[in-house]
Amino acid sequence: MRHIRLILPVLLAIPVAIVLMGAGEPSTPEEIDLLRKKAEKTMRDGNIKEACDLYQKLALDPGDNPVLVGNDLNQAIACLNQLNRANENDSFREKVVNVHSNNWRLLYAAAQSYFNDQHYGTIIAGEFQRGPHRGGDGKWVNSFERDRARALQLMVLAMGIGEAQVESLPALAGNNPPPLFVDVADLHGRNDEYARLGRVLRRLPRRKVPGSGMKR
Repeated sequence: MRHIRLILPVLLAIPVAIVLMGAGEPSTPEEIDLLRKKAEKTMRDGNIKEACDLYQKLALDPGDNPVLVGNDLNQAIACLNQLNRANENDSFREKVVNVHSNNWRLLYAAAQSYFNDQHYGTIIAGEFQRGPHRGGDGKWVNSFERDRARALQLMVLAMGIGEAQVESLPALAGNNPPPLFVDVADLHGRNDEYARLGRVLRRLPRRKVPGSGMKR
C-alpha cells in the first residue's frame, strides 16, 4: 500500500492537457457513414495521408457514431504513425477526448491508445514531443509512466460516466468481459499493486465531470 499512497497523489495531480476548440455543428448519421466509407476505401487504396485526414475529421466530429468513434481515433493515430507524425498524436487524442468527453467508450479507447502508443520522445522547449525526432536538439525521455498515468485517469473517468448509463461496464469486445475497472489492472499486466490501486480509485469521492452533468 505504500506504493499506492505514493502513486495516487501523482496520478490525480497530473494536469489534463485538453485543447479547447470549436467543434462546429455535428454531421448527420448519413454524412458520417459516407465519410467513414470514404476513409475505409482510401485506407485500402494505400492513400495514408488522405485517410488520416478523413479519420481525424470523423473522430473530431461531435456527430460521430459513439460506438465507432474509438476506432476512428485509433485509425487516425495509426496513420499519423505511418506518416512519421507521432508528435501530433497527443494533441489530436486530447482534442477528441474533449469533443466526446461524455462518451465512456471513447474515453476507454483513448486510455488504451495511450498505453499502446510509442512510449518515448523528446523534450523540446519544455514540451514533450512523442516519437522519433530528427536533429540533435532536445532531451530524449521515456514516457511510459506518464502514459500509464493518463490512461488510468481516462479509465476512471470512463467508469464514472459509464456507471450512470449502464448497469455494468463491459469492455469493447467479448461476450462476458470484466468490469471496466478490472481492465485498469489488465492494462498493467494484472499486477497486484495496480489491482489494489483500481480498488482505491473506486472508493474515491465522486466529483462532477465538467460539462457532463454527471459525477465521477
